[in-house]
Amino acid sequence: MSDLSLTGIAKRFGEVVALDHVDLELQRGELMTILGPSGSGKTTMLRVIAGFEIPDAGDVTLRGRDVTLLAPAKRNMGMVFQNYALFPHMTVADNVAFPLQMRHKSRAEIRERVAWALDTVELGGYGKRYPAQLSGGQQQRVALARAIVFDPELLLLDEPFGALDRKLREQMQLEVKRLQRRLELTTVFVTHDQEEALILSDSIAVMSEGRIEQLGTPREIYARPRNRFVADFIGESNLFRGRVAAIQGDAMTIETEQGETLHAEAREGLAAGDAVNALIRPERPVPLADDDPLDAPNSFAGEIREVVYLGESEKYRVALPSGLEVLLRWPGQGEDRVRPEGARLAFRFEPHDLHVIAADGVGEAAGGAAGHGAGTAT
Repeated sequence: MSDLSLTGIAKRFGEVVALDHVDLELQRGELMTILGPSGSGKTTMLRVIAGFEIPDAGDVTLRGRDVTLLAPAKRNMGMVFQNYALFPHMTVADNVAFPLQMRHKSRAEIRERVAWALDTVELGGYGKRYPAQLSGGQQQRVALARAIVFDPELLLLDEPFGALDRKLREQMQLEVKRLQRRLELTTVFVTHDQEEALILSDSIAVMSEGRIEQLGTPREIYARPRNRFVADFIGESNLFRGRVAAIQGDAMTIETEQGETLHAEAREGLAAGDAVNALIRPERPVPLADDDPLDAPNSFAGEIREVVYLGESEKYRVALPSGLEVLLRWPGQGEDRVRPEGARLAFRFEPHDLHVIAADGVGEAAGGAAGHGAGTAT
């Protein structure tokens, strides 16, 4: 039996469809991230799970119990908000103790559980301090301690690291992941940050316009997106429109709208003439030496239009003779090996690294070949 099950969840606000008959299941101990842009429905879904919104249709089941109409306080769910929601006039220990007091636990049990929760989030000596005396990261830990102190059946995290700087945010991501694994807490994490979702999740549900476009592991979502929207939204990509030119055995050739020929592994369900989207992630191509031939499949050369140095990596925006632009990202080189703008750059990639998506209209975006970051070194 799953820990959490959503069946046919629908929610409207006037004419706006926030959730369009969503189905979802979480297994015991799973950390699932609900990922999507603003307005995709991810926060509404979390509020329905927590009980702050009642769905117009559908059921919410927690460990076999129908909690669709149950008040938030009776769902035994811990929740951490982006703004921490700590009581400023109460000490850290009193903030963490509050859920236990509402459950009428004994003083001895409250002391024991509060000490455990603070030790768990590495704030054992901070019980007598007030929230204003803590850093943002420490306040976030207090909020997390308060969410786990009563042994919740489900942990809900609503963009909890949005107010933190990048270094602290990355640190908290790893701490939450370790804590969730150690306590085996079934967790729903809401974010619009794709990198955060890839780091934290056992599974990711990518949302758009109130629907789940794809549900899968981080590796599946990144390497094998189901449609153009997911490919465009998750990470950086080169995403090109074209048509299947031919299929021979396990091999397939694609002609892009700009006239480039791409070679990929054949995909079931596609036939010659079908419109497709071809995806290659920027890190998959490899550079070629100046004297390497370009007669191998998926070998190209073009002019570097833009170079972005990121320390651990470098990005190159390369314009091919056809006008097609490709974004490349490789590990950082020494300063004397950085390729300058205007220079020629040759590269190639393997057919199995090209992911072909049927152009079925699902998640289609307007515009040309550029996907999220494609053709623009950002």
